[in-house]
Amino acid sequence: FYDLVINNTNASAATDDIILADALDVNNDITITDGDMQGGGFDINIAGSWSMASTGTFTAQSSSVEFDDASKVSTISGNTAFYNLLIDTPSKRVDWEAGTTNTVTNAFTVDGQALGTKVDLNSATPDTQWTINTPAANAYVNYADIQDSESVEASINAYNSEDSGNNENWIF
Repeated sequence: FYDLVINNTNASAATDDIILADALDVNNDITITDGDMQGGGFDINIAGSWSMASTGTFTAQSSSVEFDDASKVSTISGNTAFYNLLIDTPSKRVDWEAGTTNTVTNAFTVDGQALGTKVDLNSATPDTQWTINTPAANAYVNYADIQDSESVEASINAYNSEDSGNNENWIF
């Protein structure tokens, strides 16, 4: 797919819900406006942005969501609960909607691979925090540049990483 939009047009039925039966590769954006996307145990690769409306649902199950194209800035909008969230493409930039909380129940992995190719994690609104809710023991953050973020559960160790300011509960 290039863009994937889930918009349940029949509120009384689940006919527009998406239940993955295989891995999903989206070369641009995923938008869940209304309805449910169920990840099962499959990998979901996204080159562009993830947009979750308040009337949409992502049932992660044991799926992994990975932002994977360094040529595109990804934005994560809305509150989403992920099972595994991976951002390990060198020089990838991900902007998070300010004021939102995204939960990762299993593995939160960020790895820019080297000092010159750090992953950038920023707020889409400078000086206004985005929040990550993940067990610190399940977080692996290496070679990242982080700004305007709060970790809810506990302090997350960010190895070989840069504190670009306005971060809470991160250890650099």
